[in-house]
Amino acid sequence: MEILLQTVLSTIEMAVFQNSQLVSKLQSPSLQKSNNTVVYDLQKWLQNIGLPFSHIHRFWVVNGPGYYTGIRIGLAIAKAFSDTTTIPIRLVTTFHWLRLGIPSSMERCCIFIPSSKKEGYLAYMHQFSVESVQCIEKEQMGTKVENGTLQEPLFVPCDMPDLPLSYTKVGDISTLPFVYKEVFVSNDIEPEYIKSVDDLFHQKKEGH
Repeated sequence: MEILLQTVLSTIEMAVFQNSQLVSKLQSPSLQKSNNTVVYDLQKWLQNIGLPFSHIHRFWVVNGPGYYTGIRIGLAIAKAFSDTTTIPIRLVTTFHWLRLGIPSSMERCCIFIPSSKKEGYLAYMHQFSVESVQCIEKEQMGTKVENGTLQEPLFVPCDMPDLPLSYTKVGDISTLPFVYKEVFVSNDIEPEYIKSVDDLFHQKKEGH
């Protein structure tokens, strides 16, 4: 069994996969309301579906981009797991996680991920490869912005769009692809998305 934890978007997701197929999923309605109970919710959920830790052989964590508080929550939980268990911890970017909810027939697309009340990240992807990323104002996303907010990730089915365009919600995710790069958490920090959290994974040098 493999577990994936996503805390970087406006809702929290916990998913269990067996042979890369989705077995069970739990979704929290609000990051703000549940950011203090993620570990409890995870433990309770595993108990309810009858999945002991001994059956888990890999733990995936979405490591951004997204909301800064959510990134810290997910990585702190990942650090605790890596320190207290022998379960391998792996990272996956939000772009690659969301790409699973876009039809595979669409080789090129753009994914927008909200990261604050005013901004977000727009990535240009070719299949599972991120070609470039830029930070843009939510207002540039056009009619999908209501009352100055945009809560859900969106995708554009085209190559390099001139904004604004027509957007579509990212669909439900049912599989984990073999193309995910397996890297230990301690060796895979992405500073452009994860600000000032190196201390979670790297010991400070003596005297510093």
